[in-house]
Amino acid sequence: MLSKLSLPILTILLFSLHHITSVISNPVSSEELYESHLRKTRALEKRFGSRALRPRASPVVGSNERILLWGDELDHDDEVTTLDLPFEVQIYGKSSNTLYIGTNGLIGLDATNAWIYANQPLPFPDPNLYTAVFPFWDDLYVLGGTSQTIYMKLMSGTSFVLEYFVGLYGGASDRHHFSISYDALNPGKFQVRYYQVPSMGNSATVGMQGLTASDSTHYSQFSSQTPAITPGLLLTFDTTVGNGVITAGTFPL
Repeated sequence: MLSKLSLPILTILLFSLHHITSVISNPVSSEELYESHLRKTRALEKRFGSRALRPRASPVVGSNERILLWGDELDHDDEVTTLDLPFEVQIYGKSSNTLYIGTNGLIGLDATNAWIYANQPLPFPDPNLYTAVFPFWDDLYVLGGTSQTIYMKLMSGTSFVLEYFVGLYGGASDRHHFSISYDALNPGKFQVRYYQVPSMGNSATVGMQGLTASDSTHYSQFSSQTPAITPGLLLTFDTTVGNGVITAGTFPL
């Protein structure tokens, strides 16, 4: 497994740690955080090349069709793919049948940057992540040759369940299991279930956003880098009401 802590990236991470320390004593806006992140991302891409999308998957319409996105003999880190669904997904006021899915616990529309692992509190004003749902945005990892996997089930012609069985980068064997479901008959609403969460979301961001270039108010955040996620937690994300509403409940494990 290739380590992210190569010399140039370690330098960037050390700079990030210094930046975070500065933020604690000198708060900055989300736009400034994004600009800082963007500069670091461009530095990485210049040295190592830009991120490439995995080939687009073409699901077969039917009940309980399982579409494997990641889970083979290879390790998968900071990747994104797309699925062309037989129905549209709505997030806030935007709809599309093309869904972007990232290994790092987020999905979105036109979300080519769904691979980003350096999660921040919402809103996160990246134009390539304007319209997204973050069930568990963290630096996640799919460890090759294990039971870790990410797959989608098309439950009918109008709904899906996206399952994550993943680890955290640097502790990939500590499996996290959560799912996000959607039904086009109830547009704009998602349900997230957490089954196994060793980290309790201590380094994750959970929420949703539907931003535009002129409006950064449409977002709702449940938690960010706090231990608020426990097994049996059920979150309902409603992007149809105002800036969005997240309702917490439970489900039997």
